[in-house]
Amino acid sequence: MPAVMEAVQNMSTEEKFLVIDMLWRDIAASNEEYAPQWHFDVLREREQSLADGIAKLLDWGDVKAELQSRRVVSV
Repeated sequence: MPAVMEAVQNMSTEEKFLVIDMLWRDIAASNEEYAPQWHFDVLREREQSLADGIAKLLDWGDVKAELQSRRVVSV
């Protein structure tokens, strides 16, 4: 097992989240653009579903209100 993977396995959850945050910031700061092919495939499928009338766009405010109405409050 690579040393970096062993180090990650020995980290606390808090440390792991800090590393994730550092990695995302580093990636965001780079000028390199990357997206895996499957992202483009999913977007193409969704665009086709919209064009075929199978899917429809929803207003974010409506979606948010619907999700909030389903929220279960636990005590």
